[in-house]
Amino acid sequence: MLPPAHGARWKAEQPLEVERYWRLSYSKKVRRSEAELLEELDSILRGAVQRRLVSDVPLGAFLSGGVDSSLIVSMMTSLGAGPVEAVHVGFDDPPQLAKGAASEEEALNHYRRVRDEIRAFVETLPASLEDAGPAPGGERAAR
Repeated sequence: MLPPAHGARWKAEQPLEVERYWRLSYSKKVRRSEAELLEELDSILRGAVQRRLVSDVPLGAFLSGGVDSSLIVSMMTSLGAGPVEAVHVGFDDPPQLAKGAASEEEALNHYRRVRDEIRAFVETLPASLEDAGPAPGGERAAR
């Protein structure tokens, strides 16, 4: 496990190189209106989604039930991706936000319920990661 904003490079018969690739900086203060900032954010997100719409097969998206995945599916369809194969995986009924995003955006909605034995296994994962010890460089990795 690596600390946040770190990458690792491994070469045969050499120690693992762990390097920080990004550091948050508060030095640049942006003085723009909320409307200007929202317009810029929309442009950046649409550009990022548009670059990933090149495909020889139908496009799909994983709907987690959160705002971000629903926003991506919405942008995919508004950018002409056609009906998006939207996949939800969960323990109970599909989250309302994910169902709403799939239906409103004319996505092809696929929901799969996780079996109880897989649910029990997934619930043990956070504890097993915590017991993994420090990440390379001596820091504990973020969960």
